[in-house]
Amino acid sequence: MCKTDQVMVPAYLHIKAPQFVTKADGTQGLNSSDFKDYWVFESGIFKGSYGIPSEFPLQKTGKTIVRIGAGIKHSGQDQERIIYPLVKNFIDTIDFKPNQTDTISPVFTYQDNTVFKLMEDFDKNGLSLEFNPSFKIAGDTLIKYNGEDAFIKGNNSGKIILANDSSILELYTPVLNTMPKFTPTYVELDYRNDLPFTLGMYATEIDGSVKQIPLIVLTPKTKWNKLYLDLETEIAYHPLGTQFRFFLRFSNNLNEPIQNPKMLIDNFKLIYLD
Repeated sequence: MCKTDQVMVPAYLHIKAPQFVTKADGTQGLNSSDFKDYWVFESGIFKGSYGIPSEFPLQKTGKTIVRIGAGIKHSGQDQERIIYPLVKNFIDTIDFKPNQTDTISPVFTYQDNTVFKLMEDFDKNGLSLEFNPSFKIAGDTLIKYNGEDAFIKGNNSGKIILANDSSILELYTPVLNTMPKFTPTYVELDYRNDLPFTLGMYATEIDGSVKQIPLIVLTPKTKWNKLYLDLETEIAYHPLGTQFRFFLRFSNNLNEPIQNPKMLIDNFKLIYLD
């Protein structure tokens, strides 16, 4: 008499597109996000990363704790995905049943100990980004723009205007006297650009020496794109007492200049875990 192997009938989990929620008082800025995948854990065991939205089988029945991490492109690298450490995992308990599909809608928020060192959304009075006078010439400017191409129509984005084909315009943050070491630290930025531009930093060490460090060159995008740039390793490299200043540098292509290039930025955030 043959003994028949029993095959477990799987349960199914459907995960809808996520919501990202920031505080209503504006202290965390706009709820702009670009989560690329879900990192799924079942009872603490990693089951895999899945696209958004997604549906997949689980060899599991009964009440189970499901934890979902929000996946991002690490420092803009499409082939390098990580769970964004500044956002809480979504956790739910699901009573799985064979051949039954359960649906969840993840809601993500920033970690409670996230520090917003600097933000610029172009909707408040003044600007937290300054012009570097070493580069700016007459006609180069940054304006608040709320037209059709703004990140949210009717709300302001920053629009960069170059005076001529040879212009270089650099915006930088105020000098930051303290930045923490060995903790997740990121720049978030939304951008839409006809020309490549550079995001980098100046590091002034205690002996007065200044290092100019390009961190990433952002390639042209015809639609709005979001960057999550990891700064932890770069900041840790510098000794205590180093002052930092982060910059955005825009310039045209001298060989094949683009007339009236579109250069838009929004939702600049410098944030870290305390």
